[in-house]
Amino acid sequence: MDSLEMAPEKTLERQQEGSNIIGCQVLRSDGVYVKGKVLGTKVKFTADTGAARTVLSTRAYDKILNENKPTLNPPEMLTGASGKPLRELGRADFDVQLGH
Repeated sequence: MDSLEMAPEKTLERQQEGSNIIGCQVLRSDGVYVKGKVLGTKVKFTADTGAARTVLSTRAYDKILNENKPTLNPPEMLTGASGKPLRELGRADFDVQLGH
């Protein structure tokens, strides 16, 4: 699965004979990453099954061509998994594609 990545130095992989299935044992993980696009710009998403919203980093937002960037609306108060508030620049609707 090309669109799903884990840090290679932290995984142990084995190929099952006679199949295309690769088993993956996570030894220690900093997360699961999914390749995708936001408004046509390639990004790498962190898969977070407990998230209520998708958060885009400032670095990823800055990569989007100016003519494609939506206007940011005033931020809402978002909190991270720890319960601490996240610093937000604003919110907007984005065209998101997973895998590429």
